[in-house]
Amino acid sequence: MSPPYKGDVLNSEQVEHKKDSPPFPQVVTLTEAWQEIPDGWALPPGADIRMDLELQKSFARLLPSKPVSDLDHDKRRIAEARQALATGDIKAARKAAGLVRGRKDQQAIEAEIDAAAAGVII
Repeated sequence: MSPPYKGDVLNSEQVEHKKDSPPFPQVVTLTEAWQEIPDGWALPPGADIRMDLELQKSFARLLPSKPVSDLDHDKRRIAEARQALATGDIKAARKAAGLVRGRKDQQAIEAEIDAAAAGVII
């Protein structure tokens, strides 16, 4: 039998399945850590994939929610804001907090600044 061409309709006799595998591939649930992908399993959209040619294995993970450079940037700005708060410089703390790119991180540090400005200790 010749191989199917794009657009050909296949009947059930033409499709080969392994006896112990379902007719449709199972989808791997990924985390941000690299994990080995079993043969025949499908990956969700947006997966970060690497192949080890020596081991002949595939690995995948979820892409980090923010690029590493953004995470480092935010950590530095939050540290600057907290250092300014420690010295009582509310204006410098607000300036550093305004440069934080992550919305949740920015909201959290702004809440700390607002509490410090009001004289509340968190």
